[in-house]
Amino acid sequence: MGWNRSEYRYKIKRDSAKFGIIIRSTIQKAIYAINAPNELITPISLFSDKKKSAAIKDRTQLYTELLIDPAYSILFSHNDEKLYNEVKQQVLAHKSVYNIYFGSAFCIAEYDNEPDEIETEKVKITKSEVISVIDLNYVKEDINWDANTKMITDNIPYLKDPDLTIRKYKQVIYNPLAEPINCSGDFYHYKDNKYIYLFEGSE
Repeated sequence: MGWNRSEYRYKIKRDSAKFGIIIRSTIQKAIYAINAPNELITPISLFSDKKKSAAIKDRTQLYTELLIDPAYSILFSHNDEKLYNEVKQQVLAHKSVYNIYFGSAFCIAEYDNEPDEIETEKVKITKSEVISVIDLNYVKEDINWDANTKMITDNIPYLKDPDLTIRKYKQVIYNPLAEPINCSGDFYHYKDNKYIYLFEGSE
């Protein structure tokens, strides 16, 4: 959206927004050794000052875990209709002020397929297919643990302080093969008898 980094926390408030994540490709990971420069050197400074060329040789090897060909659908809703429409116009037009990326500015992302807008409502389901990442505490008692389905749990950042310090994590569960999880509870209807979980509120 081109907002200042500090603005996001105040514009996209947890009490006003809903988020969901659908994993669309099998999660595969690889660990690479990346030779990172110890000093941040931009192309402009590198070519304008020949003395800088020696500094780029001073590096530290960092072992980094990367995802291979990741693909997700990001679900977003907001109580502020004006703000929601601003975001919607950008997404439906495949536009962004800065490059979108996965976690690190080195991992550039891009729009895929055609983003769309859906109308949904929360309904009670019993042993139905949920295709999104789910808050584990929300479904601990209602998930089909006997199903022949691969499931992984993980912790993700959920709330941050103004200085971007992480204040709260959420324990989530998902299928790394990009397949549904069978469970019961109150979920939002998606498409074709599929359901999604949306993170909402500050709790």
